[in-house]
Amino acid sequence: MKIFLDANILFSASQIGSPIRKLLESLQHHSVLVSHPGVIEEATRNLTAKKPEWIEGFDSLRNFLEISSCLGTCPETSLPAKDQPVLAAAIGCRADILLTGDRRHFGPLFGCTLSGVKVFSVREMAEEMLKRGWLQE
Repeated sequence: MKIFLDANILFSASQIGSPIRKLLESLQHHSVLVSHPGVIEEATRNLTAKKPEWIEGFDSLRNFLEISSCLGTCPETSLPAKDQPVLAAAIGCRADILLTGDRRHFGPLFGCTLSGVKVFSVREMAEEMLKRGWLQE
């Protein structure tokens, strides 16, 4: 399974020991974690501005990410123009899941499959991992 990580997931997982970091550390044993250079750049920019003390955690997180510069065609959605490249990148790298914490823009798409990519919230990802036996309750 290939999981595409949005910038807000990378930002939150940069805090070593955080629940999202632990989730990704578990997920990496069962999946390929992938992101796009533009998403990496956005996460870096946000970390530098808001949580520079997490940069070291971000650097270690990047060690288990596959970086893909592929872009697919974004289907017609209600996503703002700034978020369409994220979905296009997930489609382009042939991800199974786009994992995002962006409820405002991606929330209406949670649980939907677009061009082969299912959009998941963190909660949905954790539930899927439990269902597959990748996490223990």
